[in-house]
Amino acid sequence: MKQKVLLALLLTAALATTALIAVNVLAHRQDQHPFSSSQADALPPLGNVPAFALIDQDGNPIDRDRLLGKIWIADFVFTRCSGPCLRMTRRMRRLQQEFAGLSADIRFLSVSVDPEYDTPQVLRQYATRHDADTETWRFATTQRTDLHRLVIEGFKLPLEDAGNSEHRILHSDRFVLVDQQGRIRGYYHGMTQRAPDGTVLPAEMDQLVSDVRKLLSAEPASQEGSS
Repeated sequence: MKQKVLLALLLTAALATTALIAVNVLAHRQDQHPFSSSQADALPPLGNVPAFALIDQDGNPIDRDRLLGKIWIADFVFTRCSGPCLRMTRRMRRLQQEFAGLSADIRFLSVSVDPEYDTPQVLRQYATRHDADTETWRFATTQRTDLHRLVIEGFKLPLEDAGNSEHRILHSDRFVLVDQQGRIRGYYHGMTQRAPDGTVLPAEMDQLVSDVRKLLSAEPASQEGSS
């Protein structure tokens, strides 16, 4: 009996490891094969965002259906992160400022990858601290099992617990662009990227801004197709 239990545990661990490797391979492929200029112009759909149910900083529900008809940008952060998450949040704030007044159909969504700590109250304080306009930028949380399903299976991004106090959670630095039909249209590094020779690569945030404008210009046709 003990032998069967041990075998079951080993099998479960092996499956989990395989899944994590697959997710990281996908992320690596995204890094190795960025959009060409022609692909960026076309913005081909990369997949559909699955149904999800989150709670925002004010305790209000937010889900995929509520965002249909909107162009939105998502990222994954946590409030106890003292490094990359802060830079990503500041960049998201700049994106919100960039598009303020341009369109009423752009939304921003930051999902916590630390749901046990990042309660709605904590997220509300974080939003206030970073001067976020929560009319269009919402900070959300959900149960860990649903979080893993959303990040890994839905957005195809890596996520794992690093098991140390300084960087407890390993997660992607990607911003994800989603169109009015809930389709993923692009992934963009939030951090500065360098080539193997140390050369700083062009900022992907500039491409994100450009791609949002392309979706906005195509919005009337998209709305007609979805009606």
